[in-house]
Amino acid sequence: KPIVMEKCYVHKYGHTIYGFFCVQALLNDNGKATHLVSQVIDIRFRKEVENSAYIFHAMMNALRDTMLIVNPGTGNFLDVNAETSRNLEYTYE
Repeated sequence: KPIVMEKCYVHKYGHTIYGFFCVQALLNDNGKATHLVSQVIDIRFRKEVENSAYIFHAMMNALRDTMLIVNPGTGNFLDVNAETSRNLEYTYE
């Protein structure tokens, strides 16, 4: 069974690198580990998107105006801020 985790590495020049780390043992016929195979995938872009989304939601919820994000194709609400929930008397969920 592989071991997987997200890791945060500090580059020798000081900037942060985010990686998805996976390692798995290769077993022989007797079930004994003979090799380890590992892989690190750069997930910096995903982390930047997550951080941007967090900042966007924090800013949106700080506004005292009603804010809605609507899918133009379906008309469904994709997101609303806390003020909208209060004004429409609905919970965020």
